[in-house]
Amino acid sequence: MITIMRGEVYLDDTHVQLINSEEEYVRQRYFAIARTLVPEGLRITRKQAADMLGISKRQLQRILKRYREDGIEGLRKKSTRPKSSPNKIPEDVERRIVEVRKATGFGPERIAVIVNRGLEIEGRKKISDTTCYNVLVRNDLVEAEKRVQKEYRNFEYERPDELIQADITYFNGVPLMTMEDDHSRKGWATSMVDGSEDRVMYAMKTLHPEKYQKNTY
Repeated sequence: MITIMRGEVYLDDTHVQLINSEEEYVRQRYFAIARTLVPEGLRITRKQAADMLGISKRQLQRILKRYREDGIEGLRKKSTRPKSSPNKIPEDVERRIVEVRKATGFGPERIAVIVNRGLEIEGRKKISDTTCYNVLVRNDLVEAEKRVQKEYRNFEYERPDELIQADITYFNGVPLMTMEDDHSRKGWATSMVDGSEDRVMYAMKTLHPEKYQKNTY
């Protein structure tokens, strides 16, 4: 049932409340196309309706088509965001990238190498360094690292290369050697074939060439 209220035409009396809850541009679209759908005497041409909205007649026809298909909801602007993201990496791969970063502090290049080893075994598509970097940024790991480094400055050891932390972490079965200077907070890391004593000593000497002695107890 057509309703006229305060000089505006409503195609149904239920639309009075519905349209008033919409944004201004939706209301303007509704009142314009409503005037093209009412009986003669109240009706205006589509060209006139288009002029009321400041759009082309073709644009008006598209809006009218959406209204006929979806009602008032069809008058809302459609999102330009794609329905799917074909380039988005799987969630489990993103988790692997985050886990390697937290476990090792590696940059995107080395993270990609480690993660791609597992993906290759699984017969899945490899990832790029750029993808790794974007994941780190998205998970606030790049800025988080900067904040941690800033906080550590108050606790740095007074002399460089005299207090170095070393640790072995495993990711997807791959042993990773990480080292950090407690003075500069500079870090080094590399992957190893295995976690044997000889491999560990070789990795430490490669990462930070100092004199190391094997533990005798």
